[in-house]
Amino acid sequence: KAAAVPGVKLPKLSAAKRTKIKMSQLERRATLQRMCPKRRTLGSLSHKERYALLHHLIVDEKHKLLYCYVPKAACANWKKMIQVMEGRYPSFESIVKTNHTNLNFLWKYSQPEIERRQ
Repeated sequence: KAAAVPGVKLPKLSAAKRTKIKMSQLERRATLQRMCPKRRTLGSLSHKERYALLHHLIVDEKHKLLYCYVPKAACANWKKMIQVMEGRYPSFESIVKTNHTNLNFLWKYSQPEIERRQ
């Protein structure tokens, strides 16, 4: 059971909704365990795994940051934060909708540049 956070009221969820959330979390955990059992090089990944990884890694050169986003896990907030840190927007609140064209994804880099960032 999740610990209570002072001042935060969590909604009551039906048993079916809790089961759906639990199954989703188990699926995400299985994906992490499958993809991250040990440090692997990009060359050791299948074409499908490599494509997925390169399209989920955001590069922030200024802050030397690689962010691997996981959909539905606060990734929109992190994408907004990266854009503010890079100076693309003056504040977090000024971003109405995340603009993916403003983000630097690892797939946009050449092979030598990708290897340098591993």
